[in-house]
Parts: sequence; C-alpha cells; structure tokens
Amino acid sequence: MGVLAFVDIEKVRGKIDNETVETFKRLAKKRLLEISGEDSVEKILENFELLKDGKLTNTGVLLFGENPRRYVLSTFARVGRFKTPIDILDTVEVKGNPFKQLAGLMSAIKKHISVRFEIKDIEREDNGIILFFLH
Repeated sequence: MGVLAFVDIEKVRGKIDNETVETFKRLAKKRLLEISGEDSVEKILENFELLKDGKLTNTGVLLFGENPRRYVLSTFARVGRFKTPIDILDTVEVKGNPFKQLAGLMSAIKKHISVRFEIKDIEREDNGIILFFLH
C-alpha cells in the first residue's frame, strides 16, 4: 500500500498510539479542564473531537496515530549540525507523531549542544551555550 493523499484519510483510519496519549494526558491534565487523571484514552480523544464513531479524525491521526506517515508523507522533522552555513556535520530525521518528533529532535540537539563550565570557588556554574547557524 502506497502513501495516501490527504483527502483519503477519511476512508482509512490509523491506530491510536496509547503511549503518546498517556504522555499527553500526564503533561496536560493540570492545564486543561478537558482532561482528568481517570479519563480513558478514548474519552480524552473524544473530548478534543479527535475520535468520532470510534475512529481517529484527520487531526487525531496526525497527533496520536501510530504511523501518521502512512497517510501523510511529510510527517517528519529534521535537525542538522553545521560546521559552517554550508558544511553539514550531522543530520537527524525523526518520524512519527509530533510528540515523538519533538522528543527525537530534543535528544539530537542535546547530543550536540556545546556547554561551557566555569569553576568559581567550590561551586561549578553551568552556562549553556547553543551554537546554531541560521540561513
């Protein structure tokens, strides 16, 4: 089965990534009234109109589907590490829903982050310095 056009998502629904919904639930329950610690995955998705008649909506597939790239090819993110504005040292591509993409990108950035340490008396002071080339 090839990649489907965006409009074809109406015909085919993905499976729910319960782990991602549980992570969202844990992070958002203090900030959003629509979420309670006792709510099921299905109840949360219905509250946000991401699940209708037991099936994920288009937005539900993109946010909480197990494999959104199956339905929309451009559901990936990429981050790179550059020596100069044109010399690439490393690049990381992360697939999956936006929550998994964010986690993967943050991990890649942290792997290559430059940090400077200053020792003052007995205590060490961390000064995070992030070097990016933007073009």
